Amino acid sequence: MEDGAFVYLSDQTDTLRLSYLVSPVSFGNLPVVCEPGNFTLERDSAGSYVIVAQNPMSINARFRAYKTRLSQTLDPITADLKVLNDRYTLNKGNSDSLSLIEKEMIRMSDLFASKHEELVRAVYEENRDNVIGLLAFSSMSFPSDSAFMSAYERAGKAVKANVKLLKKYKSIEKAVATSSGKPFSGDFVISDGEGSSLNPANYYGKGKYLLVDFWASWCLPCRVAMPHLSEMSEKYADILNVVSIGVWENAKADNDKAAKEVGISWPHIYDADSLSVKKYGLQGVPTLMLVDPDGTILVRTYNHKDIQKALSEL
Repeated sequence: MEDGAFVYLSDQTDTLRLSYLVSPVSFGNLPVVCEPGNFTLERDSAGSYVIVAQNPMSINARFRAYKTRLSQTLDPITADLKVLNDRYTLNKGNSDSLSLIEKEMIRMSDLFASKHEELVRAVYEENRDNVIGLLAFSSMSFPSDSAFMSAYERAGKAVKANVKLLKKYKSIEKAVATSSGKPFSGDFVISDGEGSSLNPANYYGKGKYLLVDFWASWCLPCRVAMPHLSEMSEKYADILNVVSIGVWENAKADNDKAAKEVGISWPHIYDADSLSVKKYGLQGVPTLMLVDPDGTILVRTYNHKDIQKALSEL
């Protein structure tokens, strides 16, 4: 570095990864793709440092164009939402005004989501085999697990090379394989790491259905569902067993404490090794599974009402 200027030379290229040019005293963390070519560090009209590429078709130039398109498309909607939020705060005592503002906020939020989705999908198709495609794909939304799996299987090499997305794919693959109508595969031992264990297979069969509740102490919807699970366990006691399995906790003590607070009276255990998370591809909690006596998953859901409905129809 000399007189505030520097030159960086490298024979390494990696167009599947976003790196960062780091300086604690000037431009902070500046995203850059390692690719052949000549690039300069300049200030834009707002005074921010940017990577400028001589070749407008370079990945760095296309990445900057992508970020610009995002900003130009979404920033005006974000600004309108901020104005609506301020109006909402000022009109808290006027229910008629609040209702109108809420409807407009929902409309603008939907517009933001649709514009964002349209843009990232277009950018992905233009950049399937580089890091821009990876970033765009990671920002896309999918209507179902199967839709994500299908898109991943057709994806470019940048997506396929990403460890995080591969892990997500494998997890969703497990979730689909253990969805409604599929075998429960419950014959395995869950250990709490302190000498206690539980085998879900011991709780269904011989005319008994099984309701498995995957939950966590920090999960408010999990806690909200507990009184309903208790009601179901009592109402259908002749044909239903309930088992709760604690996952994604910082410590077993957190799960044990919460189990007492929410009044779990049926068998429950903390899954110290996250075996159930891996086996069933859990994407979130609460996840509820209703299993028939033959070991078929009747319902897999996040909503206790779906379980109540299924039990009422038995």
